[in-house]
Amino acid sequence: MKDLSAFAADTLDINLGRGRKVSIDPPSAADGAKLAALVTLGAAVATNDVNDGVNAIAQNLLKDLDTEGLHRLAVGDAYDTMLEQGWPGKDVETVCTYATYYWTFGEDTADQILESREKGPRGKLRRRGRN
Repeated sequence: MKDLSAFAADTLDINLGRGRKVSIDPPSAADGAKLAALVTLGAAVATNDVNDGVNAIAQNLLKDLDTEGLHRLAVGDAYDTMLEQGWPGKDVETVCTYATYYWTFGEDTADQILESREKGPRGKLRRRGRN
């Protein structure tokens, strides 16, 4: 029997400082597939590679999802935890975005994407206040 336990999805633990910590369970296979499809659609839009087929897929995927539903795909019940604890919207969005890329591409790529989103116009990392 081949042991693949080293490759099994583990809980994603995020710390944003000031006591804001959250543990996120991996998404179900169905939710993970939706996240991957949504990221692929985002890439198609970003590269201006949108056609009727892409539009049909997007409409099918997004027909039952609002912003909250999209966040829940990435973080599940942790979304409620963050809201109940009164986390700022930007921080909730950051966690949901990071989790989306983490579950889709892995930690290294999620780190790179998040850092690139935080870079200013000259390519320097914009630091928020110390937490």
